[in-house]
Amino acid sequence: MKLYLLLICCFTVTILSVSDLSAMDRKYGRQKLSNGFILNKAEVNLRPTPRYRVDNYKSSASNYSTNARWLEISLNYMPPRLTSSKKATKGRGSNGYRWLDDVTMEVRVLFQAYVGTRKVMAEASGTVNYWSIKMDGAQHYAIMLLHPQILERYGLKRAYKKDDFLAMISFYSDHKSKLLFRTYATHRKYSQKQIQEIFKRYSGRLKPAGYIDLGDVILPRNKTPWAFVQYDKYDMINPESDSRR
Repeated sequence: MKLYLLLICCFTVTILSVSDLSAMDRKYGRQKLSNGFILNKAEVNLRPTPRYRVDNYKSSASNYSTNARWLEISLNYMPPRLTSSKKATKGRGSNGYRWLDDVTMEVRVLFQAYVGTRKVMAEASGTVNYWSIKMDGAQHYAIMLLHPQILERYGLKRAYKKDDFLAMISFYSDHKSKLLFRTYATHRKYSQKQIQEIFKRYSGRLKPAGYIDLGDVILPRNKTPWAFVQYDKYDMINPESDSRR
């Protein structure tokens, strides 16, 4: 009973007055940051595995089905539009735009789970490094995914719903030395300030009882079946062998 009450408390914070909430907090809408980035939409959704058809293999999409659902954490954002001098870009084919190198997307997700018969708060995390991001003022998209087997192993006594998850998405530059922005995603009726308070409970050395850290199990797109889905929609992921100076 005490554990149950503790878990309830983890998802309950003091209700903020409407006057304390920005338009984005109330609607999770478009937000322009002081550094010029615009955050349009952050979401968590449960997605079926993409199905490919392979004509010369018997287990192609035409005769194979699964009920597996991946947790997708997605972000739609716009970097500021920054151009370089013609002299600096001459002959480089960069179309005059600046590029932001070595950008890291870091994701943390909280959800209730079971370890044996014990109900806990589980946290999954992951990072992906982008080679460079074009500062073109256009829409950019980023996703990371949690494998269905994680949800199956630690699952509740019912199927997960998308409002069971809270996600924190952070973008860094210069090998994580500078925070560009941070945003949150959930389908619950929480403000971003409320979600911040929930994540603070699981930061630092002292962790609450009834908590389990699943580690870096959230995968970048290129390590999932989404590797070749709408490939040109996303920014280039940094090759592991990258040795730029």
